Amino acid sequence: MLTATERAAALKALPFLRGVGRQAQEDLFRFGVCRSFAAGAGVIEEGQECAYVPFVLSGGVRVFKTGETGREVTLYRIGRGESCMLTGSCVLSGARFPAEAAAESPSVVMLVPAPRFRDWMGRHEAWRTYVFALLSKRLGEVILTVEEIAFRRVDARLASRLASAAGGDILVTHRELAAEIGTAREV
Repeated sequence: MLTATERAAALKALPFLRGVGRQAQEDLFRFGVCRSFAAGAGVIEEGQECAYVPFVLSGGVRVFKTGETGREVTLYRIGRGESCMLTGSCVLSGARFPAEAAAESPSVVMLVPAPRFRDWMGRHEAWRTYVFALLSKRLGEVILTVEEIAFRRVDARLASRLASAAGGDILVTHRELAAEIGTAREV
């Protein structure tokens, strides 16, 4: 059960909740669980059963895939007010999580139990609209990542990422930067 502070944070971070009605909000607050993650902490591991669907109330989470060589590719990031739609699709299909997710900064995540997520998909239009809009956005991000890696040279991807800092510093390691642009640190 969420505390009054967690309820307020959820309503502020997830404005679509105003469209589900008071009873559905109370249901969410009764069954949802808030959990804090330190920067770098794992949120969900590859192969894990998706018992919950996470909604980020603060901070940020990176969803990534790790290859046999240890090389990582960032699939997408989840920011405040967003959810991991890969987890949502696993909950709806009964599949296990096919990637990894870790907090990029100190984060607070509201975990919605899988049975509640499935139930609300059938009962609340505002919930469905939010989930499908986010699913569409995430799918677009993953397709863009695949296009970048498959069709754009590494030097062009690196130049684009460096230019995106707009004169500011990029405070990441070579390994993190490589994972972000879909290459090996050595490259």
